[in-house]
Amino acid sequence: MRLLSRYIIVGVWNSLFGVGIFLFVSLGLPGWSDGAVLISSYCLSVIQSHSSQRRFVWRSKTPYFSELMRFTTGYLIQFAVNLFLLLASQGLFTVGREIRQIVIFVFIAVLFYFVNKKGVFRVAK
Repeated sequence: MRLLSRYIIVGVWNSLFGVGIFLFVSLGLPGWSDGAVLISSYCLSVIQSHSSQRRFVWRSKTPYFSELMRFTTGYLIQFAVNLFLLLASQGLFTVGREIRQIVIFVFIAVLFYFVNKKGVFRVAK
């Protein structure tokens, strides 16, 4: 199976997992701020995402710790972009945070395919 196909399949799973965790926390704790919901859901999503990407997408055999540090750094940047977009979109759109987060999730998934390919997992040509 080709790299992009694996990324899409695992990405769909990771996205469903991430959105599901976000919805679970958001709806289960409606009094929490957008930032608190996002932080808690990201913590769980990062662990699951690294594991599935390393094994099923990139089939990485590189030293684990250095790769995990690059992945975590990428996710911290991703988190900052996500938080900025979630908070900035709050006053611009009348839809709830759940819908805004789903749209942001799709945008970030495309962007971070390239970040992972060129930076985190460093796939050789």
